[in-house]
Amino acid sequence: MKHVSMRQAGLRGLIGVCHAALAWGPSRILGLLVSLAMALAMTATARAHPIDTLQPGQWYRVPNSKLTSVAAQNVPGSFGGIMGAWSGGAFDTTRNRLIIWGGGHGDYAGNEIYAFDVASLTWVRLTDPSTNVGGDANSGYYPDGKPRSFHTYEYIEYVPSIDRFCSFGNSAGYPGVNSTSNIDCFNFSTLQWEPRRGNLPAGAWGTPGTAAAYDSTTGHAFVLGMQSSSIVAEFNPSTNTSTVRSNPSYVGYYVTAEIDPTRRKLVAIGSGQQFMWDISGTGKVNATGLSTSGNTGVVGAPAPGLAYDPVSDRLVAWAGGADVYTLNLDTRVWTRHPPAAGNSVIPTAAAGTGTYGRFRYVPAYNAFIVVNSVSDDVYIYKLTAGAGQPLPPSAPPPVPDTTPPSVSLSAPTSGATISGAAVTISANASDNIGVAYVQFMVNGQNLGAADTATPYSVAWNTTQGRERVVHALSRRQRCRRKSNHLIVDHRYRVQSS
Repeated sequence: MKHVSMRQAGLRGLIGVCHAALAWGPSRILGLLVSLAMALAMTATARAHPIDTLQPGQWYRVPNSKLTSVAAQNVPGSFGGIMGAWSGGAFDTTRNRLIIWGGGHGDYAGNEIYAFDVASLTWVRLTDPSTNVGGDANSGYYPDGKPRSFHTYEYIEYVPSIDRFCSFGNSAGYPGVNSTSNIDCFNFSTLQWEPRRGNLPAGAWGTPGTAAAYDSTTGHAFVLGMQSSSIVAEFNPSTNTSTVRSNPSYVGYYVTAEIDPTRRKLVAIGSGQQFMWDISGTGKVNATGLSTSGNTGVVGAPAPGLAYDPVSDRLVAWAGGADVYTLNLDTRVWTRHPPAAGNSVIPTAAAGTGTYGRFRYVPAYNAFIVVNSVSDDVYIYKLTAGAGQPLPPSAPPPVPDTTPPSVSLSAPTSGATISGAAVTISANASDNIGVAYVQFMVNGQNLGAADTATPYSVAWNTTQGRERVVHALSRRQRCRRKSNHLIVDHRYRVQSS
């Protein structure tokens, strides 16, 4: 007897029915189509994502979603420190994942990165921890060149404009209390930390509790230092430069920061504090004490969860339990949102060391996600109705560039006799992607700075009367490999004056 799988049998049965239907009358065909439509609808309902059926005011506890299920093994310290040791998270809006990275001090040595995938509702460990956790703690790196384990507070952010997960400074590097101003970013495509992108200015790092927030309007990140002489710094990932954007002020420990992109305000709340900075301009601004009314209880929590919701156009805060709070920056009023009448899920208590960035808005589902410890499940909350925004399409892989650039020295002509203190050497260069620069050289040595714009030229002071070989080197715009250089030579005879 021949065995056929259930899937094969179902497919063959459907094909057989469709062929048989050709001999039936219209009513029987219509009945078959209705039956098929109902079957497809039932299948779609069975496969619906749990968040799709979540109603406003309801919480969902993701079953079997404890981070301990994918924990790295044999790492010095306690794994619980990856969240409980004053550590936060970020949300990768491109891949729809909550990112967790933390530990540090004497709590936990592991520098591995974890991600909770919202689509599959599962955890994955993206990297393994460094095996050598010694080295120079003052550098901020382990001997393998990767960032050490730190208390990450709220200074870690996903930066969509460069598709990187970034750490803006750091604090309490394992195994001590060392801090650095390093700006380090992780590439999800290669699963590697990249070379340091720069350093934060003084006042935006060096004290516990530093917070960062991404500004979707500019594509920049804003970093808020803590305690005395704290400042706000703006980081431009296109140029890897940081600009001081505020005058020094005192911001206490245990606050969480977020940007309202509509009103162009950076807001920080926590431990009874409320501050605001106007980031709409370009110069330095002063911190403004934010006076609010309404249900302000969440303000007193240590480093509560804080995220901007574009659907309700509100800042949304959470500090444990089933209640959620929203802040209207126009009226400066806090509103408490108790759970819906039919809600039966109450999240676990927030960590006493703070929630920080482990409470995030999920644009693809118009929902919020939070996790409180490595031994707790993940929770998801729906504030308003609506399916959310679709994820942006993944960037296509780069097309291999096999066309070399072209460059030619145009003046003077090869073999010409030249003299003078300022002989103009000119070149033409082109590439199908773009020319980054043309570098002129004499006998292998650079002649002036690289020329980045047409017309490509340089002035040559011919002070010695002997034959010279002049090179023009063209480098293409996108690729940076040495093989993408093209060098052409012209030989000139230099006549002494």
